[in-house]
Amino acid sequence: MDSVFIVMYCISLESQTTSNFILPATSYFGKNSLIPLINTINGILYTAVKQQMLRLSGLIGIMEVFCISLLLYDIGKIFWREWCIFFLKKNEIGCLMYMISKNIITFIISSIFHTIGTTGFQVLEQFVITDTSELLNRSLLNTILNIPLLINVWVGPNLAQSIYMPKLDSEQWRWGYGIWAIVLPVVSLPMVMILYLNRLKAKEKGLLSIENNHRMTIRGFIKRLFVELDLVGIIILSLGLSLFFFQLIHEFPLLYNAKPVYIFSILVILLVLCVVFPLWEFYYAKFPIFSKGLFKMEELTIGYFSSFFYFMGFYLYNNYLTTYLYVTKSNSIKRIGYLNNVFSFTSTIVAIFVDFHIYWLTNLQRMNL
Repeated sequence: MDSVFIVMYCISLESQTTSNFILPATSYFGKNSLIPLINTINGILYTAVKQQMLRLSGLIGIMEVFCISLLLYDIGKIFWREWCIFFLKKNEIGCLMYMISKNIITFIISSIFHTIGTTGFQVLEQFVITDTSELLNRSLLNTILNIPLLINVWVGPNLAQSIYMPKLDSEQWRWGYGIWAIVLPVVSLPMVMILYLNRLKAKEKGLLSIENNHRMTIRGFIKRLFVELDLVGIIILSLGLSLFFFQLIHEFPLLYNAKPVYIFSILVILLVLCVVFPLWEFYYAKFPIFSKGLFKMEELTIGYFSSFFYFMGFYLYNNYLTTYLYVTKSNSIKRIGYLNNVFSFTSTIVAIFVDFHIYWLTNLQRMNL
């Protein structure tokens, strides 16, 4: 549990630090207007990938998913840092090549890898909470793991400001991303070792529940992943959300000079996907992303609407107000970071009080019974 807490603390600090670099990074490329696009892509991936990462951990194991997430996370950071490293074996001498990309597309691609990797870390956190707590205490334990956020909301912007030197065409933000490609793998080593040792203990006691996928052929394993992860549903959902939000913000580079006929064809495709997706999920998918029963549960429906307005309230000002303050008013990234973190700081404090209240009411009801 201690190793998980350390990893979660580093991820929290990384998030509160690197989130302040997106403004100088997009400013360097002259593409501040693409910040909503980047956040939209990350939100779509978070929606489509998280549940499938949970299923993947059941197929290949938690340790494997954690290592894959760490690899994708590092790929994202390396792309953000824009290092390209390879070794040419000639006379047993390694040659290191350093290459810098000069376009916003590389930055967007790196955010995709980074989001998928971070989602894997969140899956690990939820697995640990599930295995070490009762159902009614999981919300409280989840909040306890988020307590470092109360510290990092102040540490992160200061750290970002100390790394980034606000000079003309400054590229110090690259180091702000790149250092985490080294820090997090080092911090994660104890967690990987613990997962591996627990795997060996479970195997010796005959408690390992993961099926022996190594007995399957590569084709059979890929087919199983394709079916159980509902890749068709993911593709339809991701494509539909992408077309909808890209049309909404109209900031996708391919749509800058698009003709009305092209835009109309996208809307037609979007309507078709809106019909195809529920048909696939309800009648053809063996392991659907959304089952019929989910929409019949009032608690989940209320949760959907609450989450919608919760995130809408944040992104209404996050995407645009911070850009205005940075570009027009020349505010420092530290001050902008404090502004962004007000939402997270307040939400965490409220969550702590609410979870302790739920915990107290639960124990009170048990005593009365």
